[in-house]
Amino acid sequence: MNLWMVLAFVILLVGCQPSHQLYKVSDVPYGKDRGLVKAPIPREFFTVAQELHTLDMSGEAFNTVGEWYDNESILYIVDVDGGSNVYRFNLFTGETKLFFSTETTILSMEANEDHTMFLFHLSGSRNHADLVAVDQAGTELYSWGVTSYDLDYTWNPYKADQLFLTTFMEDWTYNSSIVEIKNESTKPHQVPQPFIQWVDTTQIAYLKWNENEPSYDAPLYVHDLINGVDHLLLEHIISFSAFSDVLLTIENDKDESFNYYRFRKPFTSELLAEKKLPMLTDYSGWFIPSHDFVSSEKLFYTFKPYEFGAYDTYTKKFSLIEWSLESGTESTILEEVDALPLNFSPNGSFALYGYQFENLIDVKGKVVKPIVQF
Repeated sequence: MNLWMVLAFVILLVGCQPSHQLYKVSDVPYGKDRGLVKAPIPREFFTVAQELHTLDMSGEAFNTVGEWYDNESILYIVDVDGGSNVYRFNLFTGETKLFFSTETTILSMEANEDHTMFLFHLSGSRNHADLVAVDQAGTELYSWGVTSYDLDYTWNPYKADQLFLTTFMEDWTYNSSIVEIKNESTKPHQVPQPFIQWVDTTQIAYLKWNENEPSYDAPLYVHDLINGVDHLLLEHIISFSAFSDVLLTIENDKDESFNYYRFRKPFTSELLAEKKLPMLTDYSGWFIPSHDFVSSEKLFYTFKPYEFGAYDTYTKKFSLIEWSLESGTESTILEEVDALPLNFSPNGSFALYGYQFENLIDVKGKVVKPIVQF
């Protein structure tokens, strides 16, 4: 009888625990010292079945949704009295907190690979820019100024606190440098082309365009930042993107109807997977729709035209597709949509969508919803 009473008490105790406790941080004292770690939230947990809160920006100088803070929260920018405030907004609770504030207007922002740092590009004059890197608490880690008319920067996905910065003058001459956030250092490092992608901890890649002979494609070169040596990796590349441990090249193969999206190992250029998509031409060669890659899931997302042709006379919309590098399967997320900028959450459950990232795509639910009310 005593055994049955004990079992009944244990069952009753377990049954009273709320289900959401799986996703909460343990309140046990000294939990971290005892090896208790918060488990990552499964991708399947996130869905628009949960209440999705929206931002009411009526009456405010809304600038843009800037970046994902994590899988649940976004960072958005509001312009105030010549400066900018950045707020952290939880999509599921509606909670809003001031994250960062500056007296100069923020033009853009971008998270590093693991979203532990965020870089802000600020500008208060025509030929000068300030850059500020902050941590997850919004605390300034490194700030510096540069002379520039415009600039471009790329975080190193293999080293969280490093980025490559290119500054342009009004005549489009440029200077490039390597920035170390933790060391608060900026070291000049000139490369043959201004736009690069990281393919290793110490190697970057670029397309070597011939300015004297316009072409629709170019050879892809790799530049070693340690010894300064460049070597040819691939020929006839239209465009490329580098993600963590995966290099995407877009090629044509002289096909009048399709472009080939090829995923390779960054170091050896070994082909891992290939996807053929209808081609749209434009005045410069080819129109490359916005795309993104969720490294943790090995899933590629892009806008797929319904037919090939010329972009300036193309009257149809696009479908947003998901393509698995591992299985080779394609699924359609959205039909009849515009090919606007995309930015996926770290776990790939949602994507910011639109010129101001004012919409949210739920991948599992296959719907798009506005998250900003103007």
